[in-house]
Amino acid sequence: MILFLRIIFWTSISWIVLCLFVLTIGQYMPFQFSNESSAETFYALVWLIFPVAVLLTLLKKVISPENRTSKALIIFLAIVSFLFLSVYVFGRTMCGYITDDILFVNKSDTSLKVIKRHYDCGAYDSDLPKYEFYKMKSLTKQILYSKKVDTTKLDKNKWIRKETE
Repeated sequence: MILFLRIIFWTSISWIVLCLFVLTIGQYMPFQFSNESSAETFYALVWLIFPVAVLLTLLKKVISPENRTSKALIIFLAIVSFLFLSVYVFGRTMCGYITDDILFVNKSDTSLKVIKRHYDCGAYDSDLPKYEFYKMKSLTKQILYSKKVDTTKLDKNKWIRKETE
């Protein structure tokens, strides 16, 4: 039983560290999902796993016959983390990047593209779009690497201009 609780504890700690990394430092890394449904699925899993992991790290305390105050505090902490992540997911799903156009495709690597995109918050955003230009590279079917690019400094011999539709 003690070995089982240790495995649960360290697995839960690993999940918490992974979730916190993804929700903080991971947001500033140049990687993104290739489509919105993959991102939604991933963040929904993070949203569900994090509070469960918090609760499981404290499983030994919850099942031990100690005072009820610590048990209530542990369950309260799991509920608060769930609510915090609910607000985070709600805010994250309201806004997002919209790809407006693919401007250039690399001649030697067709998975490398230069796109024009803007950040949009739907009905909550009444500003005109602020366009940004990014070089996008497919790393896997689901993951893209993105880097801001100045289109005036592109080597025109290495890129094919894609005609707008």
